[in-house]
Amino acid sequence: MTKDLYTLDGGKISELGRLGYENFDFLSYEMKGEHENNDDMISILENIHLSYLLGGCNIIGTNTFQVNLHSFKKLGIDNGQEILNKYINIAYNSLLKYEEIKRKSKDDINVLINPRNKNISVYDYLSSYHNVRKKFDILHEKDVSFNIDNYLKDIKIEKNIGDNKYRKFNKNINNYISFSNGPYSSTFADFSEYSGVMQKNKEKNGNKKLKKNKEKEKEEEEKKKKKMKYTNDNLCNFVDEKLQGKKKFKNILQFSQEKTKKNMSEYYQLDKNIINNKNNIDRNIKKSINYKAYYKYTLYYDIQINIPSVNSYGREKYNPIEIVPKRKKKIQRINYNDKGETNIINTYNNNNNIFFDKKLFNYGIEYYIDVSDQEIISNCLFKLNTFCKNTDKLHLFSLTTFSNIREVLTFYNCIKYYGSTFNNKVIINFFCNSCKYVGCSNYSFFDIVSILLYLDSYNKYIKAIGLNCVNIEYVYDLFYPFQKYICPYNNINANLYHSQNIQMNNIVKVIMNNLKKNRYINDINFFCSPNKSLEVISFDDQNGDIHFHNSTNKINHVYNYIGKWINVHVNGFGGCCYYTPYDISLINYKINEFL
Repeated sequence: MTKDLYTLDGGKISELGRLGYENFDFLSYEMKGEHENNDDMISILENIHLSYLLGGCNIIGTNTFQVNLHSFKKLGIDNGQEILNKYINIAYNSLLKYEEIKRKSKDDINVLINPRNKNISVYDYLSSYHNVRKKFDILHEKDVSFNIDNYLKDIKIEKNIGDNKYRKFNKNINNYISFSNGPYSSTFADFSEYSGVMQKNKEKNGNKKLKKNKEKEKEEEEKKKKKMKYTNDNLCNFVDEKLQGKKKFKNILQFSQEKTKKNMSEYYQLDKNIINNKNNIDRNIKKSINYKAYYKYTLYYDIQINIPSVNSYGREKYNPIEIVPKRKKKIQRINYNDKGETNIINTYNNNNNIFFDKKLFNYGIEYYIDVSDQEIISNCLFKLNTFCKNTDKLHLFSLTTFSNIREVLTFYNCIKYYGSTFNNKVIINFFCNSCKYVGCSNYSFFDIVSILLYLDSYNKYIKAIGLNCVNIEYVYDLFYPFQKYICPYNNINANLYHSQNIQMNNIVKVIMNNLKKNRYINDINFFCSPNKSLEVISFDDQNGDIHFHNSTNKINHVYNYIGKWINVHVNGFGGCCYYTPYDISLINYKINEFL
């Protein structure tokens, strides 16, 4: 079975920047009162979406990459939900306008929407596209003087690089709106979403922090200490005060619970789906007081991937991935001597936790900042709930530029609680900082994608897996293993493959033996939207800086690689940073040559 080809959209952050606008998440700035009404910005973003659609795009992404629970921390959940809904409506209105143009002005755009119209040069095609944008008044003033000759000269388009002339494809004829979600760290504007493995707090303990977060973290730490000290003092003092009567016990317990509830509510800004965790903390506090000792419970989570097994009834278990609560208990026992003095002994007890020593994609693939498991889970559920509330306008749910494997698996785990809502609607795009590994980790792209496809072989949530914002020269090598380790029959040749990551090798071997070719290749789309100029990202841990090394070689355009990438099963082509609507139109023109 031959997969349909897709044209994907280009950058929105870089496109707004190219047009002279600094704030990508402009609706949040407006709600904070830092900017006046952004009606003009809404119109400009709507025109960007519409320009991509007229350029031949099948899938456009909402302007929500940097919008998440952390960016709503000061605004509140309700205002945050309103911002997300507005961005979704902007994309949806663009799609409605595009469909109206197709109905009423089909002759004007026929040269663009007819994929088999091959009797037109690339120059004439781009000229027609420019005139269509102008006709429908969606041409920004900076593009009025767009020079096609200079544009084609600069990108130096090449012909027939790696093209397979004997294969013909169909292009998908539908249009989709994808709800775009960046990593949780994308909202911090320090590019930490690109790291994937850079450990937090790296300094004396082998960890360092980014300078940009130091002052902020210090303030938050001081607030935490004050809150904890105030609550802890009340709890510890209770042991002495209990002798004075049960009345004080009830008052202190009630005060501690109210204080904890308030703090948790302010910190996490959680919706109703997450409130149970506050109740857990309240129960733990109550339990600790009843036993005349202060037990401090902290909830941790670990990701567990289960290899296929058969239960006692001979049925195969279908729950291959789980997020397991891991309780690490710190016990402060308060002993009294004859003189009435107290002695506090700290101990840690993990003997009752059977999952404590089982770590897979646990910390070590994390952020520069302190982010709890619960905070990530809360954000995942909030985003998934937003999608469910807008299913009449959204078609796909996209994870964009992810390098934190733990966060990807957390999202995937949360999706299973929504039944069939996300069936064949999830797109997962990774960032790879080399021709092999996800982010800066030692987990290869092939290993992680194999695991995801194995997990999804029963659920079938995933519509596509891809690369985003990567060096264009890495793309072929990253996808090549999917061609290399496929047998001509219905299974994977696992004997040929050996993972360089010892932790992953046995897992991937088992996974490959359980995958079938028809799910592994033909049912999954492979998408790619590279950065136009990026070569590599380097991290200066000493100074806490991140450096983007860019190339001036403008020949690095997706147009020149489509034929080569098709041979390694890539069937969705777009661009990330610095890919304009004209670039996407050019990509669509090249795709038409394969139809």
